[in-house]
Amino acid sequence: MSGSSCARCCESGCGIEWHHPSGRVRGHPIHPFCAPLCVPCHISEHRIWARAGLNGRGLDPVVVVRRFAVFCGLQGLDDLADALSDLADDVAAQRMVGAAA
Repeated sequence: MSGSSCARCCESGCGIEWHHPSGRVRGHPIHPFCAPLCVPCHISEHRIWARAGLNGRGLDPVVVVRRFAVFCGLQGLDDLADALSDLADDVAAQRMVGAAA
């Protein structure tokens, strides 16, 4: 993918991959939004997901929204990351209330 630079570190001299912040299920993106990331930043984001417990959960809406929040936070979009995190917290809390009923 020539001519692209990493959306996270702005590096353009290394390989660029398309990253799907929502994740994938069986190799297919959950959401079509994607961003160009260099290989080190792409690996770093997946490590952050793993540490936060956001890997391998498929279509869980709370996980998908939290992945977008992580992506936005790493882009410096702190207000959007906070709003998405709050949304994920609200959905998780409603799910718990529904399960208790």
